[in-house]
Amino acid sequence: MRSVRTLAAAAVLTVAAVAVYAVVRRREARLRREAVSERLMAGCVSRDNAALRVELDRFRRRIDPLLAQQAVMSAASLVLDEALPAPHTRIDPPLEGGPR
Repeated sequence: MRSVRTLAAAAVLTVAAVAVYAVVRRREARLRREAVSERLMAGCVSRDNAALRVELDRFRRRIDPLLAQQAVMSAASLVLDEALPAPHTRIDPPLEGGPR
């Protein structure tokens, strides 16, 4: 009887060990998939950031001359405003009753 109990206990322990092993393997596989996914996402982020930097540099090369031109035009306008006399601001009074 003792050997039957020993065999039954060994069988139960074997089934439990197989079940634990299966759970551990599934968890290990899930962790590996998550690690691969994280590396893939990091690569995508790096690639996207590099592409964004290229686009930003291209935009800056286009906009910088325009901003410089606008600054020159604003400065020239201020110089002209200061150099030219102010326009005459006299307003003729309205004619009541129309012209005579």
